Amino acid sequence: FRIWVLRCLTIALIAQAFPVLLRDNDYQWHANLGKHFPSGDPFKAAGEWYLLSRAMFNVLPALLPQMLGKGLIALLALGCVTYTVRAFANMAKDREPIEPRVHFAVITFAMIAMLPLLNRDLDDAGLQCLLLGMLAAGGSMLWQGRSWAAGFWLGTAVAYKVTPILFLPLLLW
Repeated sequence: FRIWVLRCLTIALIAQAFPVLLRDNDYQWHANLGKHFPSGDPFKAAGEWYLLSRAMFNVLPALLPQMLGKGLIALLALGCVTYTVRAFANMAKDREPIEPRVHFAVITFAMIAMLPLLNRDLDDAGLQCLLLGMLAAGGSMLWQGRSWAAGFWLGTAVAYKVTPILFLPLLLW
């Protein structure tokens, strides 16, 4: 039964990710913004309000052919979601061990509940999934007592999008 559920979830995730390759979305917008960074004027494009560090991230989609870049970002986004689920599951197991059947059921229902949100993010090129992966890595590293690695991932997340700085008071507390 577990293998059947995992196969269905995998097919659903792939089915959600595949349309990203077929239509324009935020990926193209970020790639267009990234084209201006190497010329020395990263804020030339209208609507560029991100930090300079994010402008550097936008260079990566601009360097790759569109289909290849979209495919890599979609795979990376799905990898970040997978890593996030595993990291949170490991942190939860460390806090309070549960039997494998319950663990599997919780993860399965969480993934099913998350599918509409994942679909929405993948429609916008999966860029928020990358942020989720960075934050999950930071939280996991902090949980393991690896504060320098946690700081690196939180810093990278803040450089990618400034919103994660809202977590700083919680982490300091």
